[in-house]
Amino acid sequence: MGDGSPPEGDKVLDRYEYTSSICSYHPETNQGLKKTSRILSQISEHLHYYTLIAIPVIVNSLTVCLNLGKNDVTNSNLVVIPAGLGKSTLTHKILAESNPKYMISLPDRIYESLIADLPIDDFRRKVWVVDDLITSFGGLSTKQREQLMGFFNSALSKRRYERQKKPPISDIKISCMFGLATENYDKYKKKMLQHTFLERVIPIKYSFDKVTVKDICRRNLNKDRSRKPKVVLPFRKNDVEISIPSELNESILDCAMKLQGVSSLSGTRGTEYIQNFVRASALLNNRKEACMCDINLFRQILPLHKGLSSDSWEANIRSLILERSMKGERLMGRQIKDELNANDTHISDVLSKIREDVFHRKISLERGYDYEYWL
Repeated sequence: MGDGSPPEGDKVLDRYEYTSSICSYHPETNQGLKKTSRILSQISEHLHYYTLIAIPVIVNSLTVCLNLGKNDVTNSNLVVIPAGLGKSTLTHKILAESNPKYMISLPDRIYESLIADLPIDDFRRKVWVVDDLITSFGGLSTKQREQLMGFFNSALSKRRYERQKKPPISDIKISCMFGLATENYDKYKKKMLQHTFLERVIPIKYSFDKVTVKDICRRNLNKDRSRKPKVVLPFRKNDVEISIPSELNESILDCAMKLQGVSSLSGTRGTEYIQNFVRASALLNNRKEACMCDINLFRQILPLHKGLSSDSWEANIRSLILERSMKGERLMGRQIKDELNANDTHISDVLSKIREDVFHRKISLERGYDYEYWL
């Protein structure tokens, strides 16, 4: 099994579809992402529908621990979700409270002068968390907002910030996980958020339809909301060297071109972002080298950078494949349709599109063929 050959008893019609994503950790065993699986399980039990959303927040936070080049930067995200549906629960109440030495919750109102006077240790291997960026930026004058944007643009691109009449802050190594309500993002994006800022704090977007919101409210009625899971991420005191095998380069470039097509990132910046992601994913799972399972994980969440909705077939299919894969299971196309109670022929078109990103293989059946999917 570990040599990339298909399981006995399965008739593979197109071997390339099966072998093109093989890595040193055979995908069927899911060994390469065991820690990721465990953490996602903890979060999704408390925050249903957050399986996809949690991945970039968790993985990209760990980029502060990577051994980066002098001019290389960490990954940061702007989590764009409708108000009141869990983004602050994820970033503040679960992650920041579980990792107080490495994740810092900034005040609701932040100013350039306040940030620049933080203890120097807060600029070293830390993740900065803000609940709602519009609350932080909304009360500022245009000049104050420009100063604040200037700080983040400099800190997240040059890893250095210079102030008049004060010593410069150098060797900055922070990741920013900022929240923003969807309603405010749509209203204030062009007015308050500079393009350069959004190239460094990359938006990931997820919306919830009315049926899903009702289900979330129903689940909240039946759970103890005061009990949050303790999710300790493997932050390190020293930088960790994680290598990327050259065999992954073409897959990284392919993802970067797709990312460029759905976000404001250039191909170059997108490549760096993906390289950081797969290295941090390897770190999360206690590996010294990235492998194809890390690429597959990024492919699974790539559409978040354009935006997904809970009532879309794509979001539901990707979430289902991810959740089952984390349990070591594989899903046939017909199983996916049954699980989602989908009779709409459109779902076949969505599955065809998803096969561009999701690990799969084509197998023959007594009548026709089907595809099997897993991470």
